[in-house]
Amino acid sequence: MSDVISPTLRRSLDQLIALDARKHDADAGAPASAAASPAGGAADPGAAAPRTTLDVLNGLPNDDVCRVAALMWVGRGDFPTFAEAYDYAKLDLQIRGKGTLVATVVQKPLFELVPAALRKLKLA
Repeated sequence: MSDVISPTLRRSLDQLIALDARKHDADAGAPASAAASPAGGAADPGAAAPRTTLDVLNGLPNDDVCRVAALMWVGRGDFPTFAEAYDYAKLDLQIRGKGTLVATVVQKPLFELVPAALRKLKLA
C-alpha cells in the first residue's frame, strides 16, 4: 500500500487538507484551524504557494489527481478499496477529462475525507 502515496503526493495532500480546512473555516465564519497547517512547516520559500485547492489539484499529474479522487471516495465510503476507487477515477479521467474530475474533488470536504481514507487504509 505504500505505493499509493509518494512523498510528493503526501506534501500535496497536506496542502489540500490545509487549504480546504481554511476555506471551510472561512465559509463558517471561524478562524482558520491551527491543526490544518501542512505537516513539515513552510513550503519551499522560492515557490509561490498555491492559493486554492483548485490550484493544487490542477498542478498535480493526472495519476495523482486520480489518487486524490480515490482517497476522497474511500474516505466517503463510496468504494471499499483504494484499488476499486482508483480504477474508477482513471476511467472517469479518460471519459470526462481532468477538469471534470478536479471539479468533482474540489466540491467535497477534503479536509475530512482524505484523513479518513488515510486512517482507513492505515497510511496515516
